[in-house]
Amino acid sequence: MGIRWGISAAVLVAALATLAATARADEILVVVHPQAPVERLSDDQLKQVYLGENSFWGQVKIHPAVLRVPPEIYAGFMGAVAGISPGGYEAFWIRKIFREGGMPPRPFDSAGAILSFVANTPGAVGFIRRADLDGAHVKVAAHFPVDTSLLHH
Repeated sequence: MGIRWGISAAVLVAALATLAATARADEILVVVHPQAPVERLSDDQLKQVYLGENSFWGQVKIHPAVLRVPPEIYAGFMGAVAGISPGGYEAFWIRKIFREGGMPPRPFDSAGAILSFVANTPGAVGFIRRADLDGAHVKVAAHFPVDTSLLHH
């Protein structure tokens, strides 16, 4: 009986470790240029950047970027940071441009393109899946779990 319990416990531990690694791999990372004058970005700071309310870190112009593919990462980030769906976010920027002017964050369709942009553009900030980080020369300034509840809104 003791051997079966030991094997069952080992299988359970292995399953939980796999589940935790999978959840961590699906985490959203906020990445910034390696010389950005920030180490960590709070939810409120990110909201200000992505809603066009803050355009500078000190003397450094902020260049936000959005990853539109895969849609669950886009939806997860927008839900965590702005509390709105991707469609709501795009509608927000259309209204903002007509009312106040400004430039929406630059859209990208691949994590590689975001990482290249962030690594090579002072003041750049973007978001990717943890699994896509893969040794890029960027700083991680925040992270969020993937929440797809706003994916189809």
